Amino acid sequence: MIPINFAPATNTLYLAFGERVDHAALYAIERTLDCRTQPCVASRKSIARQLESMRQLSRSGDVEFLTRDLKEIAGITSSYVTRLSPEDVRVSRVGGFIWLRLKSSSAATNLVFRLQSESRPSRPAMLAERPSSSSMTAVEHSQQDRYESAVRDVSL
Repeated sequence: MIPINFAPATNTLYLAFGERVDHAALYAIERTLDCRTQPCVASRKSIARQLESMRQLSRSGDVEFLTRDLKEIAGITSSYVTRLSPEDVRVSRVGGFIWLRLKSSSAATNLVFRLQSESRPSRPAMLAERPSSSSMTAVEHSQQDRYESAVRDVSL
């Protein structure tokens, strides 16, 4: 999956998939980036080439950590939140990754924790964590509950 276009007029991010569309990933991206997503299809080879070229780019607002220790994740997150004083913090589980987006008025920082594990139970490819209750409407709570129920049903 790679981003291929962002349309500011509609706040829509277009993402190309080389295989089947990962709807859980789309949902998590929508919640974390506060935008709409639209899946597109591309060949696996072109996706792989694009991913390889994207890996070569410098991304100053992205920091990646390799860990399996939840205390370490909490400590690093606390340190960044204290240092950056973000106005908004969002978190998603992305397969073997935890993605935190710390957003201030001037910039956004993405903390990506690549989780090491001896043996992880199988999970959906990407799960968005529930936002704080105070930021969700009753309709959003209902939609989130239905989504989580569907994800549990699929992963069983």
